[in-house]
Amino acid sequence: MSEAAAVVQEFSVQHELPLGRLTIRPAQPEDVGPASVLLTRAFAGSLQGVPLQDGRQYCEDSLRQPPQGVLLVARLHPEDASLLPPGQSSRLIATTGLSFCRTTREQFPTLQPPDEEAYLANMAVDAKLRRQGHARLMLAAAEALVAARGFTAIWLHARLADAAAQQLYLSSGYVVEQQDNALLAKVRGITPRALMRKQLQ
Repeated sequence: MSEAAAVVQEFSVQHELPLGRLTIRPAQPEDVGPASVLLTRAFAGSLQGVPLQDGRQYCEDSLRQPPQGVLLVARLHPEDASLLPPGQSSRLIATTGLSFCRTTREQFPTLQPPDEEAYLANMAVDAKLRRQGHARLMLAAAEALVAARGFTAIWLHARLADAAAQQLYLSSGYVVEQQDNALLAKVRGITPRALMRKQLQ
């Protein structure tokens, strides 16, 4: 196993939260089902929305990406059993995709991030557990893994219409590098976004 593969495979972060223990780690085969449902629901109704089968394919593909890419998942081990799916000991509550090269990310019509730098995508949090700091914990975990892989910066896109996401990133040290022209984006039928970057210490 290469050093890069070991860094990704062995990555794990734990937090003790009021709701219970939260573990953030690379996705495993048993995570594909719940992760695909979470992603499909999170982006439903937007131009980024996809059918459940496409979400499942994305999650399955992510299992074959390390060390060039990885899907991080957050699993909550709650104190309150009513938060658990039937027959489960934990609940998947968030995802974040990381790409470390161009081959493990989609091609964008505009605002292409640098090919050989780290890129974050598809951050999603269970709608029932939002506004409790889970997105910020996922972001911090992603940044920690990016740094452990030896990258000095991380890039992402944020929809211009998603003020909450933009505020999360800005307050976490990200800066806007480029931004779509809203009118031109509308003409081209794409969602106007900002390309953001954070320099890691």
